[in-house]
Amino acid sequence: MGQDEQYAVMLNGGNICPWNNQQKSNCTYSVNGAETSLDDLLSTQVFINERGVKGILDCGASISIMSADVAKRLKFRISPTNIKIKLADSTDTPVVGETEILSVNVSGIVVNLKFIVINNNHHDILLGLDWFLATGASI
Repeated sequence: MGQDEQYAVMLNGGNICPWNNQQKSNCTYSVNGAETSLDDLLSTQVFINERGVKGILDCGASISIMSADVAKRLKFRISPTNIKIKLADSTDTPVVGETEILSVNVSGIVVNLKFIVINNNHHDILLGLDWFLATGASI
């Protein structure tokens, strides 16, 4: 997969198709500006409370994650949490806390989510299964 390709995302269970405002049980749309990196992560522009960040779509992640740097830069309130994170390689990673509920906009599809905040300088945010379930999206 190359850079600047558009990816089809299926919205399962959405009542209204964002393209034509018609009643649909399934509606496919493209994630605008989506691209893959060398490690095959699907990334796209995401607006959180109307502020743009680079997001990774990861249907293998149970929850959505935000880097502590982004949370601090955008001045999101971080609360303590007891949630533990185990990465794909089975290593544990320290959790800084969790955000308040935030408005998350990807290509005009808006949902409200909390993010788990970790010290990660590789990605601004990672949208996990909670985002996929909230939007009905699949890759």
